[in-house]
Amino acid sequence: MSSTTLNVDVLAIVCEFLTDVPDILAFSLTCSALRLVANRWLLSMKPIYLADGVSVRRFHSFLFADVPARAPHIRELDIINPPPRPPLRPTLPGDSSLLREILISCPRLERVAVFLQDGSHRCTDDPRVTDAIAGIQSLRSLSILGTSVYALDLLRQVRAPLRKLNIDFLNDQLDFWSPAALEMFLPRHLPPILEKLELYNFITDLDDPQLQNHPRIVSSSQPYRSMTTYPLVRSLYAVCLFQRPLLDHLQHFFPALDGTLSLGILGASPQPQLRRSSHSRPVWKKLDRVICDPPMFYVLGLRCPIRLVMLDFCSPLAMVRRCVEPALREHPVPRLKITFAMTEGRDVLDGLFSPEVARALTHLTLVLEFANDGPGSEPEADVETVEHLRWADLLDTLIPRLRPLHKLTHLRLVVHTNIHHDPSCPIAYSDAFVRETRPSAFDFAGAAARLAGTLPALRCVFVATSAYLAVPDPDVEARSYYSYWKMVERWYEPRGWRVDRLDSGHAREGEGDREGEGGPVLIELRKDVAEAIMEDEELVLSEVDNGTLHFDEED
Repeated sequence: MSSTTLNVDVLAIVCEFLTDVPDILAFSLTCSALRLVANRWLLSMKPIYLADGVSVRRFHSFLFADVPARAPHIRELDIINPPPRPPLRPTLPGDSSLLREILISCPRLERVAVFLQDGSHRCTDDPRVTDAIAGIQSLRSLSILGTSVYALDLLRQVRAPLRKLNIDFLNDQLDFWSPAALEMFLPRHLPPILEKLELYNFITDLDDPQLQNHPRIVSSSQPYRSMTTYPLVRSLYAVCLFQRPLLDHLQHFFPALDGTLSLGILGASPQPQLRRSSHSRPVWKKLDRVICDPPMFYVLGLRCPIRLVMLDFCSPLAMVRRCVEPALREHPVPRLKITFAMTEGRDVLDGLFSPEVARALTHLTLVLEFANDGPGSEPEADVETVEHLRWADLLDTLIPRLRPLHKLTHLRLVVHTNIHHDPSCPIAYSDAFVRETRPSAFDFAGAAARLAGTLPALRCVFVATSAYLAVPDPDVEARSYYSYWKMVERWYEPRGWRVDRLDSGHAREGEGDREGEGGPVLIELRKDVAEAIMEDEELVLSEVDNGTLHFDEED
């Protein structure tokens, strides 16, 4: 009887449908022939992180053990992040050469992110490395971060037909990116083909006389309508847009915008007259996402359809009410993510959900942060709330504020605690609230049931508690901003449920126990199923939220 053989070509195709690293690793253990297939797929599906000289040397050894079989499958290199705490592992003199060899040996490299910093002794701190990146013809995405003089050289020399460009660096030549600066430093082949542009400090309003002769702002004497445009850019990101967000300028430079408009923090006061002038301007046809702070959202006065609005930095509360309530009332959106600081009182949602909003809103992501390291130490903080907040009181306050949302089908609630406790200079906070939101003490199902009972159209509800508790690090100088605080405890515990209005029988695959009697029936979802639904339904957090919840830090 002949033995059965594995068809490696067919299994290689099967491997392409695996998206989780544990599944691919398990697949690779089937036999030695499949290990090569799994290695190739892992190299192509995930970025390769090269944080320092040690990781460069290790990856170089791996890659050059079999360059023909491995290098063609590498798609993305991330040469950005150092370990979260010093000391950094040392870089040896030859590491830059090894990194250059890696870069020039990957013929199908599509995405590179690199951090450049003068005098950092990183292996990227070498013109041979930036020259190698600039010469990669297969690149479609480039992110440049840091403060190095080599950053501008790299930007000028790029020859690849990039579709995405992230310029997240400053140096002694530039503090802000303006349309004139982009025109000066971007290679001429990029503006007509870029589809996604990310900038650090962006400024389109150069009419302020104080900015005309600023030594680190590139201005232009020509009218903005005669300057270079970006006809294919569909998404624009800026960490901070300084001065006035002139809508006519933005629409001129980026006429095809229909994806994400992320403008961060407004670097000027929210003037009603500027909002009125925006109303008279032409508008884009639509936008998928708008991400900004409340004053920016107010001043923009956007009138085109927006699928999802994500509002960060919703403090102080008086400013939020002055900006967000009228903006949402005049332009209600179907999906909203909003983050509030709970240190100004429990009534943060008062007046937010007008009848106009209630008629449109179907998806809501609500992030409530209780902190003593930011707004909690500011004059706006409500002392009673900071010192005596309880979870039961907060939930009792939320329920009637959410009740008008009769069309809401998906709700995600994240309750985050951010406590920095210095015994030598204590700031009061509610220790009871911290205890009550620990996963071991928190009644997730009870909170979800109350929310589902309040919202008649709700189909899915997600509740999470999160915390980051820190004390001063005794091993680091007090003036060291980089690692002054030492994390002593953290958690993030998410739960999710599908809401049945009538008990329709057996639970579906990926669902667990049912909760609720005499009202909505809650069927708990597996974590992977809940995460997939939140992603599909755009119940997502912003980059600012990820930083606030410390998702971008290692333990």
